[in-house]
Amino acid sequence: MFVLLLLFSLSFSEVAFTLNGSQFSQQSFFNKIPREEWKNFSNSQKHDLIKDFIFKELVFLESEETNFLYDPLVKSKLDNRINQFLINSAYDLFVAFPLVDSLEYSKALKYLKKDIKVRHILIGYKDCRLPIPIKRSKSKALTLSKNLYNDLMSGSNFNDYVVEYSDDPSADKNFGDLGWLSWGRTVPEFQNAAFSLSVNSFSEPILTDFGFHIIFLEDIKPSNSSFLDSSSYKALALEKTIMSVPLDIKRVSAKKYDESTILNSGLVFNETLLLKVFTHIENENKKNKIVASGKKNFVNTLNSFNDSGVLCVFDSSAYGVKWFSNHFKNFPATRIPSIKTLEDLKRSFSLAVLQNLSLVKINQEYDNFNYLLDLKINNITKNLIYDSFIKNHINSVKKIDSIEVKNYYDNNKDEKYKEYNLVSVREIKTLEKSSSDSLYNLLQKDYSFLDLAKNNSLTNPKSGGLIEPFTINRYGPMGKKAFSMEIKTFSEPIENLDGTWSLIYLEEKINEQYIPLNKVKNKIKNLLKKESQKNSKENLYISLFKKYDVSINPLFFENDKQ
Repeated sequence: MFVLLLLFSLSFSEVAFTLNGSQFSQQSFFNKIPREEWKNFSNSQKHDLIKDFIFKELVFLESEETNFLYDPLVKSKLDNRINQFLINSAYDLFVAFPLVDSLEYSKALKYLKKDIKVRHILIGYKDCRLPIPIKRSKSKALTLSKNLYNDLMSGSNFNDYVVEYSDDPSADKNFGDLGWLSWGRTVPEFQNAAFSLSVNSFSEPILTDFGFHIIFLEDIKPSNSSFLDSSSYKALALEKTIMSVPLDIKRVSAKKYDESTILNSGLVFNETLLLKVFTHIENENKKNKIVASGKKNFVNTLNSFNDSGVLCVFDSSAYGVKWFSNHFKNFPATRIPSIKTLEDLKRSFSLAVLQNLSLVKINQEYDNFNYLLDLKINNITKNLIYDSFIKNHINSVKKIDSIEVKNYYDNNKDEKYKEYNLVSVREIKTLEKSSSDSLYNLLQKDYSFLDLAKNNSLTNPKSGGLIEPFTINRYGPMGKKAFSMEIKTFSEPIENLDGTWSLIYLEEKINEQYIPLNKVKNKIKNLLKKESQKNSKENLYISLFKKYDVSINPLFFENDKQ
C-alpha cells in the first residue's frame, strides 16, 4: 500500500513502475514511445509495450548481477556499436552543425516547450504527393483554399468544410484531426505555421508538397521536453535543428568534409606497403574463391598480412595494418568496405583514421551534448545487452532430440501430415459467374447437386458431372480446391483458368496416407525449437519479474487518456 501511495503522490515525474527499488518515470518510458502514439494503443497493446520495456530493464539488471555485461565478446560488440554511434554524432556536429540555420535553432528553442493539437483542411493539386489522383491545377487549388479560409473566418463550419472539400484520405473519418504534434515531427512549412497560431485560430493556406493546408489550432499543452534542464533542452533543440537539414545536403557536405580533412590533415601513406596489402587481399580472395571484395573475410585477410611496418602517418601517430584490422573487427557485414581497387583500399583506410579523429573530437565536446549522447548510449547499451543475453539464454535451451520429433509427429500426423493421392468429384461447369452464383444459391437451399449437374453442367451432364479421380496438380484452381474440402461438401463458385466457372462436390478422397517422418522431421524440429525458445524467454521474464520485485503504477494507464 505504501508503494502505491508513493506512486500516486508524484506529479509529472510520477513513477510508471519500480524495479528492485529503482523508480522509472513516465518520461523515461515516453522517451522511447511518443505520448501521442501511446494514447492510441489499446490496453492490451499498452501492456505489451510496458512488458517489453520492463523486460529489457530486468535483463540489464540480471546481466550486471551475473557479469554477462562484462563478457569480453559482449563488451567488444558494445564498444564498437557505441563508437559507431559517436562517429555518426560527430559527423552531425562537425558536418551538419555548420549548416544549421540560426533562425531554425531559435524556433526549436521556442517551440519544443509545447505540444499542439491541430486539425486541417488539405486541398491537393495535380502532381502533389497525395496518394490519390487530383485533377485540379495548383492555381485552382490556391484559389479554392483562399475562398475556404475567408469563409471560415466569416464563421463557416469547419467540420462541414473538412468533409466536403479536404483531400486528406482520412478526413471523412476524423474531421481533419492530426492529434498532438511536437516540434520536429512534421514538414517545416506546416509546423512553422501551426506552432505560431493561437488557440482557436486558423492559418492562411500553407503550401507543402502535399497541397495547401488550412490549419486550425485546437489546444496547447507542455511537452515532455519542457521539463528538461536548460543544457539538456538546448542540446535537444540543436539535435532537432540538425535533423531538419536535408539528407542530400548532409551527404554532400560529409563528402566534402572527408576530402578536405584528408587533404589538409597531413595523412601520408606508405604507398609501397599499401600496394603489398592490396595484392595480399587480391591473392587471398582468389585463393579462397571469394567473390568481389571478399567482404566477409576482410578482417581475417588483414590479420594474415605479416608485415608489421607503418602503413600511414597522421597527426604524429603511426598506423599499421593491425590497427585497421582491429578498427573493422566487429563491423557488421553491411559496413565492411568493398575493396576492388587500390584507391578503394586507400580511401577506406583514410576514412578509418578520420573516424578515429571524430571519436577524439566528440569525446572532447561530450560535456556539451551529454544529455542526448547519454540517453542514446543508454538505449544502445540496453538493446544490445538484451539481444545478446536473450540469444545466449535461448541457445542454452536443450536441443530437440529425435524422440521429441517423433512424438510430435505421432500426435499430430492425422491433423497435419495426412495426404491423399486422388480425389473424386462431381462438377457443375458454367460459362458465366452469374449462372454459377444462381446454382450455388440453390445448393444452399438443399437442392440436389446430382440433379443440378445433370441439367446445367457443361461437362458430363449424363453422369451428373462425375469426373474420373485425379491428382492435386490437375484441373488448376478447381483441383486444388477439391483437395482442401471435406468429403460430402460442395464449394463456392471457382474461376477456372479458361474463364469458366465451377461448383464441385467432393465424393471421396482416395489412397489415404501419411507424409513420411523423414520428409518433415527438419520442419518439426525447427517448430519445436522455436516453441521451446519462446517458452524459455517467457519463463525468464516471469522469473526475473519475481526476482527483482517489479511494481507497476495502475494510474500509468489512466493518466494518458486526456
